[in-house]
Order: sequence, then structure tokens, then C-alpha cells
Amino acid sequence: MSHSPLLISGASGRLGQNVFQILLQHNVHLQRPLILATRTPEKLAIDRLPGVDVRQADFDHPESLKHPFLGAKRMLLISTNVVDGSGRRVQQHRHAIEAALHAGIEHVVYTSFIQPLHGLPLPPASDHLATERLLEQSGLRYTCLRFAFYYDMLLPMITQAFATGEFSAAIANAATAYIAREDCAVAATRALLAEDLEPAIFTLTGETFSMQTLADTLTAVLNRRITYLGISPVQKRQALIESGWPPPVAEVLMGIDQALSQGALDIETGDYKQLTGQSPRSLHDFITQQ
Repeated sequence: MSHSPLLISGASGRLGQNVFQILLQHNVHLQRPLILATRTPEKLAIDRLPGVDVRQADFDHPESLKHPFLGAKRMLLISTNVVDGSGRRVQQHRHAIEAALHAGIEHVVYTSFIQPLHGLPLPPASDHLATERLLEQSGLRYTCLRFAFYYDMLLPMITQAFATGEFSAAIANAATAYIAREDCAVAATRALLAEDLEPAIFTLTGETFSMQTLADTLTAVLNRRITYLGISPVQKRQALIESGWPPPVAEVLMGIDQALSQGALDIETGDYKQLTGQSPRSLHDFITQQ
């Protein structure tokens, strides 16, 4: 195994911190240096931990990326969280990939997003596919981890169900793929460390399920009836705007629900077990851990 530094971009985000903690648990920082690149280094409460170097990096400012990436040969490129449909996220990722090339990084592990079925448009998926194409064109070796939605996206509905005995969603009763963020961190860590990893693209999902299945699972866990109320994507968009969401973001979220209601992410694969040797957490596991 190489002893060259490993780089984690977006290291102060939840996924980045989860990956970092896994590396610490396995004492990787004592075997090879870890570079944690982040726009907000103050969020990383690390005081002189041996083998760990925190560096400031802002993907909106490519000049800020020249130093942070130096020295590393393998990089975990955690996608940014811009979802306003403006194209800014793809530009951020372009800056990071170009900086990786200039810094001599040889392999990039990118946290991508599952690609929808039936040619249905899904705004987050298009940003990630554009980034994958940038990686392909760059000449870098790369691994793309196409994650399903995090179970965390269900938390507002679960909270609503706890409080009122019902919840609403705008995806009809279509099945959708989800996965635990913690499982994604395990997969990302594995890909970052596995220097001979094949293939280049993994689609990582847990089980697929419908909103009615979510209601039934909550009913079983809580031992009281939970009811699912279906609403239209347009109704959801209006509710988001009334609750203070910017209209462009509400529009993106409405587009996601429209695609989901047509079965865009009714996708379940065995790639997670192939990559990690483990089974992903189930919906029941996620709910009982809340």
C-alpha cells in the first residue's frame, strides 16, 4: 500500500467527517498523512492530531485550491451541496478537478448520484453526470460512487408522523432507492483506500420502498397507526415557498418529486455489498436508530 497522503475535500461536512472518523478508527493517519480540505476549517475541532493536516479550500475560488491539494495522490471529492439548478455546482467541481490535475493527484473518488431510469430528468443527477464526464475527460483515474438518496431525507416525514400520526409526500406510491449516510461513508472510505478498485462506477443503494411501506414500517415500530397522505408536486412546491424556501429551490424539489412519482429511482443493486463486503442498513434499522 502506498504511503502518500490521502485528501478528503469537503471534510467539514457530515459525510466528510464520517469518512475521517472511520480512517481514525483504523489508525490510517499513523500510516499515511491525511489532508482535510474544507471551506470552513473552524468546523473541524482537531488540535495537532499526528498525521492530519487541515487546509482551507473554496471551490468557488480556484486560486484557493493550489496549495491544499499538493502532496496527495488519492482524493475523495465530496460533491458540493448547491442544488439551485444554476450550474454552479458543476463549475465548482470543474475547479476541483483542474486543481487535482495541477497538484499531481492520480486518482479521484467522486461522490456522485444515482442516475434515473426511463430518461426522466432529475436535477441533481444532471449535475453529477456532468461532473463524471469532466473526470472522464480529465485523464485522471477515477471511481464514481453513485449514491441513492440518504435516509436522512425521510426525517421531516418521520418527525411529522411522530407528532401527528400522519405524513405527506409528493411521489405517489412509487418505490425509491435510499441508503444510510453512514454506509456511504464506509463505501467512500473503502474506495479511497482500494488502489486496485474496479469497476469505475458503483451504484450504491439500500432497499427500495414506497411511502406506504414507510407508513407501514412506522406503524410497526411505533405500535400505532401512521397514515400516508399523497399530495401533488405542485402542492409541495407551494408549501415549500410558503414556508420560506426560495422559489428556484422549490422548483428543483418539485421536479425531483415529479420524476420520483414516475419511478425514476426504483433501482436496487448489490454494488454496496460488492464494494464493502457488508449489507446496507435497512429502513427498519434507520427508523429504530432515530
